[in-house]
Amino acid sequence: MKREDYFSTSYSLQIKNLVRLIVKMKLYTSRILNNALLILESSDKPIDAKLVAKITECEFKLKNESLALEDAVNRIIALRQPVAFDLRFLLSSIKISAELNYAASWAKKTIRSLQKIDGGLEEVGKQDLTSMLEIAFTTLKDTISILLQFDSKKKADSEILFKIDQMLKRDDQVDNIYEKILQDGLNAIKAK
Repeated sequence: MKREDYFSTSYSLQIKNLVRLIVKMKLYTSRILNNALLILESSDKPIDAKLVAKITECEFKLKNESLALEDAVNRIIALRQPVAFDLRFLLSSIKISAELNYAASWAKKTIRSLQKIDGGLEEVGKQDLTSMLEIAFTTLKDTISILLQFDSKKKADSEILFKIDQMLKRDDQVDNIYEKILQDGLNAIKAK
């Protein structure tokens, strides 16, 4: 095998490893969001400690994969001196990692907050929380879809740009719902 072929193959394997790490992170984030939805759906019962433990376990695994991804990206940047497109892909990988961690962290914090609330979920808007988690699922799916469509031989096409625009709009939706939940929670506390 020629030296150039070895480095080309090695570089491809490193990029495939990044994609593999992101897909694993998506899996853990999906499990966290799914368990959070299960907790919300059974709001008439005490919060299931097993589901909370599963969320905590997946969050731990997600953080480990995130650290591995950052390490792999830093190694590629330091050793490979990637061209502009590859550098954009690498930086996008780090941003996707951050978004996955954010979604998982938000779900876990929401469940922890619910554990502390007296009087059940109705006061903080079960429907709003469920909507936020569903939006997070859709955004998660689109994020991975965009990553897998990334092709070094073509520029960002209109489909990818459309998905990115939709993701940004959903992010604004989540922010608005979150503000409503906070306001409703404060109003419920004041009413007590």
